[in-house]
Amino acid sequence: MATAKKTSSKKKTTTKKSASASASKKKTASKKVAAPKKSTAKATPMVTFEKLYKFNMFAAVAYLGFAVLSVIFLSNTSVNLLFAHSTKDELAATEDTLGPAFTNVLNIEVRYLLAVVFGLSAIFSILLATKLRSRYEKGVSAKVSSLRWIFLGISSALTLEIVSVLGGVTEMAALKMIAGLILVTSILGLLSEAQNKNNQKQFSLFYLSLFTGFLAWIPLISGLIGTGLFGIQNFSWYVYVLAAVVLTGFINIALIQYRYIKTGANTSQYLDVEGKYVSTDFLIKLAVFVITFIAFYK
Repeated sequence: MATAKKTSSKKKTTTKKSASASASKKKTASKKVAAPKKSTAKATPMVTFEKLYKFNMFAAVAYLGFAVLSVIFLSNTSVNLLFAHSTKDELAATEDTLGPAFTNVLNIEVRYLLAVVFGLSAIFSILLATKLRSRYEKGVSAKVSSLRWIFLGISSALTLEIVSVLGGVTEMAALKMIAGLILVTSILGLLSEAQNKNNQKQFSLFYLSLFTGFLAWIPLISGLIGTGLFGIQNFSWYVYVLAAVVLTGFINIALIQYRYIKTGANTSQYLDVEGKYVSTDFLIKLAVFVITFIAFYK
């Protein structure tokens, strides 16, 4: 009798353990079922190569329109481009004293300067959409858009030169220094992009490009501040608005590259980055056209 009781007790214990194990498995299974599945779907890029092509064609037509409208409807306001040198100071107390002098090199109307910038921008956009399209798209696929950086550098250099001329920087050497620094900034931007095409997150060339870009703005900023402090009369409103708009646009381009370096991007995501670059460049030139059209309309 005692043996039967012990066997019965063992059976009960075994039954309880098996029931407990079964309940544990069910809970584990329910946990596994409840676990959310990770999405494997890739984000669809907002910008495609076809959209870039259409935008470049649209931009080419728009830039061409800006150039034509500037020549036809803007006034013949002109600026003198000067060459600085030294000459004998006739008013000095001592003989053979040299003093600063300026020689007028060129007198040119503002509308023609604008037409050159918009005309070149139209040519660049047409080339990106036609003859250079395959090369441009190959560069974007490789996440190094060399053509865009080159064209952006040239048009941005000319744009800042025009704003600087309107802001009183009319000495040829200073203007060429401004243009040269913007071109260097653009080249450094290109090299920085190549440096980070595999998401290395290297900022050395990017920070160097910020430095050269800052140097390019010193003549204009110092002229605006100096005129405000020591001049009898300030510049017209449009000079300050143009400087602020172009500076904001340049800063935005720098922020686009900073975010790209920081977060990285695959090819499809880089298409969105490229779209931001070209749209920002277009908005800068659109703003320049609108402001100058209002300021110099006949």
